[in-house]
Amino acid sequence: HDAALATLQPLLAEATTGGFGYLDLEIRLALGEIRLQIGDDLGGRNRLTGVETEAELGGFGLIAAKAARLGS
Repeated sequence: HDAALATLQPLLAEATTGGFGYLDLEIRLALGEIRLQIGDDLGGRNRLTGVETEAELGGFGLIAAKAARLGS
C-alpha cells in the first residue's frame, strides 16, 4: 500500500494542476479505497465523500456511485 500511495500522490498533484478533472477524481477514489484497506476508515471515508460530491457536481455519475458504494 505504501508504494501505491507514493505513486498516486504525485500523479494526483499533476492531474489537479493540469486540470484533468476525471483523472483527479479517479486517483482520489483509489486513494480513498487504499486508506480504507489500510484501516484508516475516517480518512478513507472523508476522501470518498469528497470524491462523491465533486463527481456528482461534475457530471461523473459512475465515479460518484463507486465512491458512495465504497464509502458506505
